[in-house]
Amino acid sequence: MALVASGVTADRIAAVTFTERAAIDLVDRVRKEVVAALARSALASGLVRRAADRPHWRKVYVGCPFGDGVLEGFVDLMYRDDDGLVVVDYKTDSWRADADLGSVP
Repeated sequence: MALVASGVTADRIAAVTFTERAAIDLVDRVRKEVVAALARSALASGLVRRAADRPHWRKVYVGCPFGDGVLEGFVDLMYRDDDGLVVVDYKTDSWRADADLGSVP
C-alpha cells in the first residue's frame, strides 16, 4: 500500500525492471561483440598464425636473472621459431605512435 500511495505502482516497477534488463542485455551484447572482435584480431595476427603452426605454449611462467635478482612473471604466448624462442606478451594499453613502443634486444 505504501508503494502505491507514493506513486510507485506495480506497472511502474515492471517498466523500470524491463528497461534495466534491456540495458544489461545491451551491455552484455556489446561486451561479447568487443571480445569477439579482439579474438578475431588476435587470430589474424601473423605472430599467432605462425605460433599455431609450431610448438607453442600459452600463459607460460618465465624467470631469468636480472641484475642482482630474478625477473619473473607470465607471458601470454611463447613459440619455437627457426632462430629460437619467441615471447609474445599482449598489452591492452593503446599507443599513439610507433615511437611509444619499445623492444628488448
